[in-house]
Amino acid sequence: ASVLRAIGELQQSSGDLKSAQQSFAKAETLSVGANDVRGRAGAQLALAGVLLSLNDSSGAVAKYDQAGVAFQQLSDVRSQLAAYLGAFSACMKAGQVNEANARFRNAIGTQTGAIVEKEWRGEALRQMGDQLLRENRYAEALALYQETSDVYSDGPGDKLAPVLRSLGDMQVEARQETAAKEIGRAH
Repeated sequence: ASVLRAIGELQQSSGDLKSAQQSFAKAETLSVGANDVRGRAGAQLALAGVLLSLNDSSGAVAKYDQAGVAFQQLSDVRSQLAAYLGAFSACMKAGQVNEANARFRNAIGTQTGAIVEKEWRGEALRQMGDQLLRENRYAEALALYQETSDVYSDGPGDKLAPVLRSLGDMQVEARQETAAKEIGRAH
């Protein structure tokens, strides 16, 4: 299985993603048959990355989640964190904010969650808030933007400015909706 993973890594680095996908899938199957949890988790993590590159976000999320569970069984919290962060990215790429938020909460809840950089936390929260704003889910977006502003409360200011802009945009949109409803009632 480790040979197939190495082959998959070479294929991936050369841009042959379909062949890499096949190699990682075979490595996963062989690891399952050999009851090699670490090998299986490593193959799943690698396969998830390839699936994400191939725009198969749902397949990537499934493999990242499976790898996360396996790494948790192995008490490998750093690899578990990598799986959660990968699943977060795949969910965001698919526009699945609720699912991304769950993976984000898993990542910061791991024993190594403290190593998740402040900047990544703030950016992840802002991205989720922006997506919710685009979906007109204002209350949820507001909660995430407020959490983002808490992350950046002690700086840097250049990171807080986009959050404050988004909050301002949200207030303007809410006022416009309220005004439109009032005009509609007046007619």
